[in-house]
Amino acid sequence: METTEERDIFEAAVENTAGNSDRLVRTTGSRLNPTLDTGSDVMEMISICDWSEITAEVKADGAGFGNCVYYKAQIPAGFTGSMSVSSIDGMFRAATGLSIEEWEKLDDDESEKRAELAAIGSQILNSVQTNWGVHGPELVTDIVSVPTDFIVMGIGPATGPFDTLTVENAAIYMWHPGMPTAPGKISTATIKLG
Repeated sequence: METTEERDIFEAAVENTAGNSDRLVRTTGSRLNPTLDTGSDVMEMISICDWSEITAEVKADGAGFGNCVYYKAQIPAGFTGSMSVSSIDGMFRAATGLSIEEWEKLDDDESEKRAELAAIGSQILNSVQTNWGVHGPELVTDIVSVPTDFIVMGIGPATGPFDTLTVENAAIYMWHPGMPTAPGKISTATIKLG
């Protein structure tokens, strides 16, 4: 942790959440394998990780919420992680090791590699379908999960996400393998016609 205040808030969130940690057990969605079946298991995993603050990165991606702060850690030895939600860029990165932006910057002399990666991108896009879900239009795929080697934890004020975060009200909101994703609206996405 960078500052004493950050460390104090982090430690307070862990302590303040310990008595209600069963709500942190992940029964669906992104998860670790083997799974953590109790709140005590989750808290033990949190305690052995080496966390670094990534709030600026999460907010830059549009995935931040209220006054929450975000931390990232490598998945502990003996576990594997998978995300059950991702972006097209995240799926491309998991399959190729490059972001779409990095792919776009490949030189002309790397045209063969660029074409091979484009074929992987096409396979990913061909697996994506639209669906009308509880939040309106959404993108879905039959790809079950995307592997990841890190977890993210969000800490916020227990009194409400837009309140000031203090040592007294700090609580763990969530944790999961992979980065938080921004709430996108495909209803306003550009569609090429014809």
